[in-house]
Amino acid sequence: MASIIRPRLLVTFQMPSQFLRSLERIFDINYPDSPAPLTHEQVLSRVRAHQPDAMLFAGGTSIDKEVLSTAGDKLKMLATLSVGYNHIDIKECQKRGIRIGYTPGKIK
Repeated sequence: MASIIRPRLLVTFQMPSQFLRSLERIFDINYPDSPAPLTHEQVLSRVRAHQPDAMLFAGGTSIDKEVLSTAGDKLKMLATLSVGYNHIDIKECQKRGIRIGYTPGKIK
């Protein structure tokens, strides 16, 4: 029987274990072992070592052209836990066909 290859998810911050367990059902997760969010250099290092299919990160993580270029064609989706998305190079993502998810703010 052939083994199923799960998509690779890079998570750049620690999260409650119940959320991580839910993600582990679907993804092969690259997850930080430190409570501090990954720095830009650490993100680049992890992307180089194991190119992700998707990334889950918070607003303090910059997803710039360098990160996107390093990830290559394998990266298909970004999800940020932030109201805005000004920390993401939107034009480069559009060029590469990368889908982006974020948390919209409440309209008053």
